Amino acid sequence: GAVESSRGFRHMMRERQRREKLSQSYADLYAMVSSRSKVLLRPSAPAVPHSISLVLECHVLSERVMPLQQDKNSIVQSAAVYIHELKVAKEQLQRRNDELKAKILGHDAQQQCVKVQFEVDEPSSSVDSMIGALRRLKSMNVKTRGIHSTLSGQRLTTEMNVETTIAACEVENAVEEALQEVERNQLPDSEAPFPGSRSAWPQTSHVQNVF
Repeated sequence: GAVESSRGFRHMMRERQRREKLSQSYADLYAMVSSRSKVLLRPSAPAVPHSISLVLECHVLSERVMPLQQDKNSIVQSAAVYIHELKVAKEQLQRRNDELKAKILGHDAQQQCVKVQFEVDEPSSSVDSMIGALRRLKSMNVKTRGIHSTLSGQRLTTEMNVETTIAACEVENAVEEALQEVERNQLPDSEAPFPGSRSAWPQTSHVQNVF
């Protein structure tokens, strides 16, 4: 009899501890859910009924009364809504972070960074060739991020890193046209090639994606 009584007492104590732990878990979960309006930007879930708070207080204080099943369900449902709200808030913050990064870098998601390379043999003016290419790119809303140019003998070699939403082939054609126009403007009328015809001076241009 004494052994059975001892086992029964231990079983009762373990069950009591289990219920106390479960009650505390519900209380902690409710405390987290009820404070969500202070964390999220735009809370949308309905508030947990005040009756749940009273029941939970009974758990903590008396450790005797278990909450009604519907109160437990309400807490769990509110927690599920809270998790969903957190996911939405995370997505909003991620989008905002991406927008700020794009703003800092000075370009949008549709822009691509390309490398423009061109060579002109015996240019009438290397400076005018550079200015002509830059003006043409600017007129196309192409942003120049870096320029490297060398003049070796009579050959002008230039490399530009630019940002653009225009197709690379269009950028290449525009640069070639700008270089031809510069050379035409530098030559006397009697020596200038007919507009649109093949240029009388060797020149090449190339555009490639950087990323």
